[in-house]
Parts: sequence; C-alpha cells; structure tokens
Amino acid sequence: ASTWRGLAGGRMREGVELVRTASALVGASDVEVIGPKRGVAEELVELVRSVPGVLEASPLIGETVRIVTSDPAGVPLHVLGVDLLAERKSFDFEVEREKAIIRDPLSLLASPNSILITAALAQRLGLELGGTLPVRAASGGHELEIAGLITDGDFGRAYRGQIAVMDVYALQQLVAAYGFVDRIDLVVDGDQREQVIERVQTVVGSRATVRHIRPRRSGTA
Repeated sequence: ASTWRGLAGGRMREGVELVRTASALVGASDVEVIGPKRGVAEELVELVRSVPGVLEASPLIGETVRIVTSDPAGVPLHVLGVDLLAERKSFDFEVEREKAIIRDPLSLLASPNSILITAALAQRLGLELGGTLPVRAASGGHELEIAGLITDGDFGRAYRGQIAVMDVYALQQLVAAYGFVDRIDLVVDGDQREQVIERVQTVVGSRATVRHIRPRRSGTA
C-alpha cells in the first residue's frame, strides 16, 4: 500500500510484514478489511465499527523509520500505529513507567510525539524513559518522546526488539499518510462470523475487501 513510506530499501515488504507480525501476535482478530493500492480509507473505520456483530475494529498502520545514531545509516525501527482511543481486547503488552506496570498505553500517549519502545532497545541504545528518540521519517526529522517501555511478551521480542508503538493517527502525521490506514483488523461474533463478513462487505462496498485473516508467521527481521 502507498501508505508505507519507510526510508529503508524494500520498505513495502518490511511494512507488510510488520502488520502481519502484529496480527499474528494479537491472536483475537480473525477478519480483516483491506483496500486497493492506497490502503483503506480512514472514513471506513467508524462505518465498520457500527456493523452489528463487529466487536472490535482496529485500524493499523506500519512504518519503518530510522533512529538517528552516530552511524549515518541509522537504526531501523518498525513502528506499528494502533488506535489507542478505542478499547482494545487484542494487544497484550506491559508498559513500564516510573517502575510501575501500566496496561493502558493511552495514559502514556497524551502527546502526538509519544512512542512506546521496547526495554531491550532502550538498553541497547542507552535511551531512557522520558527521553527523546530522534528519527528520520518520510516527512523529515522528528524528536519523539519515549513515553513507555514494552517490557515483555512476544510483541516486544519481534524484530529483535526493534519494534515500537504509536497512536495510529499520530503515526499518520509522522509519515504523511493522510486519510488512509493499511488495514482494519476485526474481532467479530463467532456465532455469526459469515453473516458479519457479508454485512461489513455491504457497508464498505467496492472500496475495500473483507476476508478471513490468513495464517501469518511472526516477523524476525
């Protein structure tokens, strides 16, 4: 999808694999809404959420940016944008701030420049909670605030810890991917799954395709 605007070579492959990794890790989502080349129009998210039988609709954006270091090439960071304003039953990672474990990342993301990174990456690069993370993205250079540390779980170990989380709409701004998301993952009523898929397809029409999530492997890049 054209919303993937990472600076690294082969960014589309990396971006698609990032969303596949996230979907494989969340587990609960079993239906997805995908779009044509430009991705899924953002306006479809609320329409899909209103469909009877849809328990959760989670827009996702994935992006590979570069952490600015003494190495001119920088360090690749795979950033997943999720909708932290919506209730999420899917993700289950723990975030540590001021020695406390906080399971609600929303409280850590009051600023659009906030990002959650893994504790392993912070240790590797000598970064601290509350500090800044300089990155290069499609829209230029940015200073992000490290608002929390992903301390455990399969998600935090993906990509050797070089994975991060931002609010989906903040990430849209960061990578200039206005108006589109890469996909919408759905949790639906299992007793009427096929009927719900038909209802969602009717609502989105020709603007997107609704289908069962295919088996995916976790990313290790």
